[in-house]
Amino acid sequence: MAPLSAQIRLGIPSDLDVVTGLCAALWPDEPPAEHREHAASILSGKPPSTLPLVLLVAEVDSEVVGFIEVGLRSHADGCDIRHPVGFIEGWYVEPRVQGRAVGRALMAAAEKWARSQGAFELASDTWIDHEASQRAHAALGFEVVDRCVHFRKSLTFGYAHVARLVGLHGEWHGRRFESCVFELRPFELAEALALRTCWPPCHRFDSGLVTRDGDQRPVGTDVPSSPLVVMACAKSILDAFWPEKYRPHAVPGEDLVVMDGNHRLANLAARRAQGHRDDIEIEVYFCRSDSFVV
Repeated sequence: MAPLSAQIRLGIPSDLDVVTGLCAALWPDEPPAEHREHAASILSGKPPSTLPLVLLVAEVDSEVVGFIEVGLRSHADGCDIRHPVGFIEGWYVEPRVQGRAVGRALMAAAEKWARSQGAFELASDTWIDHEASQRAHAALGFEVVDRCVHFRKSLTFGYAHVARLVGLHGEWHGRRFESCVFELRPFELAEALALRTCWPPCHRFDSGLVTRDGDQRPVGTDVPSSPLVVMACAKSILDAFWPEKYRPHAVPGEDLVVMDGNHRLANLAARRAQGHRDDIEIEVYFCRSDSFVV
């Protein structure tokens, strides 16, 4: 298809909505709110970095159809470590105009910006299985300098550590939970409330009816301290370790129970029903189902 005449310019705050959408298309696994916050900081000239970082957009017929985020890094793989290097943090063009020189124009503008910052090398990266991006980089003169496989491992914690942080009552001790290991996963409040099932049992967190727990005790609406720490267990573990207490409280269709003995999550759910939007991180210690033998 014939090349398009794209105008490349520095992004401005009024581009925020369309840039947020383009970022979401490029990085669909990240929450849209994070894309918006990140783009807003750059477009307002206050990027979240100590080194220069800008966002350039491509317009075709006065419509923004792509962007490139370029900044300086102190170093990059395969580049001269004695000098800062330009780095492509993100590069995206709408599929309907891909292959029509819009991406090339964005990259040329990024190269010009990097030169103006004193860089003499430009680096970038992409996913190892993103062949289209690799071909696009190669077509514009980039060379592969490294291929890397990244690893991660969740650290596990013992029962004593979790019991102390969560504030578990002494009646938990001696029920073989000591043989379990726990994995920490941070949640945003909305994600934690979506877990729904809790002990003591409460109304569903998303019902807007959380005023009393399952024992009909009032739930307060004070703001708990942050981070808030709770524990989660598969019902199969509770049935095995503590059947006389938990089996009568089975919830059909639910296989996870969140230990919320101090009503902290229920408290936050009640506040949300009243219109509050608390920004609190929830640390949930999940009991690993592969860490015990029944």
